[in-house]
Amino acid sequence: MCTIALDIAKQWHWDAGRAVMLIENLKQYYQCKGPFAGGQSNGKDWWESLPISARTHPLKTLAVTLFSIVPHAAEVEQLFSDLGGIQGVKHCNLTVHTFETLGKLRNNYSYHIYQRALTAG
Repeated sequence: MCTIALDIAKQWHWDAGRAVMLIENLKQYYQCKGPFAGGQSNGKDWWESLPISARTHPLKTLAVTLFSIVPHAAEVEQLFSDLGGIQGVKHCNLTVHTFETLGKLRNNYSYHIYQRALTAG
C-alpha cells in the first residue's frame, strides 16, 4: 500500500517531505490512531469533513481525490468498441502496461484531433 501511495505521490510531483508525511498518515490510518479514528458509511463525506488540514495530512488529499473518481466502465467499453474488441480473448488478456499504452495513445490522438479542429475553426 505504501509503495502505491509513493508512486502516486511521485506522479503528482510531491516533495520528499510530503511523501514521508503520507507514509506516516497511512500508518496512523491503518492503526486507527490520531485523527483517523472513526468513520462513516460515505467515505468521501468522511474524508472531506475530517477536521484536519490537507497540507499537514496529505492522506486526506489522496483519499478525497480517489473517492472523487466515478467508477464506471463506459469510457473503457467505448475504447474497446473503438478498437473492435468488445468481447473475446484479447479483451480479457490485456496487461496493465498494455492498458496504459492504449490510454496514452487514445489521449494523444484525441489531443491532436482537438488541435486540428481548433486550427480549422
